[in-house]
Amino acid sequence: MRLVAFHYAGQDSPLVYINPDQVVAVRQFTSSTHIYVSVLHKDGGPRYYPVRESLEEVVSLLTER
Repeated sequence: MRLVAFHYAGQDSPLVYINPDQVVAVRQFTSSTHIYVSVLHKDGGPRYYPVRESLEEVVSLLTER
């Protein structure tokens, strides 16, 4: 399993490690990029991680092998 490190777009800005094989979508917002993963929240809604990297950086990091 390959994990990619991203800077979580929260107050403390810790690192979050994401498995590229579980990513289903990536969406850019004004102050963050959301990485959506295949695991749903307990309420059935989509689970995503807001990160500080740009859309281009996220896609590049997720797709490099």
